[in-house]
Amino acid sequence: MKNKGVANAAAVAAAAANFNHTSPNADKLVLDYKNHPAYVLFISSLRANLTKIKYDRCLQKYLKHHCNNNVASLSDILSKDPKVIEGEIIQQLMEKKGENFSFSTLSVHIAALYHFFSLNDITLNRKKLSTFVGEQENKYEYRGYTMMKYPSFYLCVMGEERLLSFSWPQQE
Repeated sequence: MKNKGVANAAAVAAAAANFNHTSPNADKLVLDYKNHPAYVLFISSLRANLTKIKYDRCLQKYLKHHCNNNVASLSDILSKDPKVIEGEIIQQLMEKKGENFSFSTLSVHIAALYHFFSLNDITLNRKKLSTFVGEQENKYEYRGYTMMKYPSFYLCVMGEERLLSFSWPQQE
């Protein structure tokens, strides 16, 4: 099990090396953010390796977003006003929602960024951010079993004598 975590950590390092940047400041920011004390605190607070990988990827996407093009380090981001940070996250969520990202993906993105900023003493309004995610939609219709569809199941559950005395509905 430990070897799998090491392999996943190596995959994250390889993905970070091939990270696509949009500006020279983004290059410097992405290269330097893993050595920043705020990032070290953030990653060390997470227990599961897969959570570390996913949350790191969400933070990378936030850093790669065009609202952070003029930012040189994580210290510059952490010095921003919380309302500005909320606005940037909302803008990013709306863009992702327009690209048809799922409810779960957007929720994980909010959780990762909220965790990062809360550990670094920046309070964000999570309820406000969550309103931009939308509602969770079920892929399938969930309904109970019917006697007409699964009579053998009811035969086992109810007992044969009781089932035989049951008046079956007429199919139309």
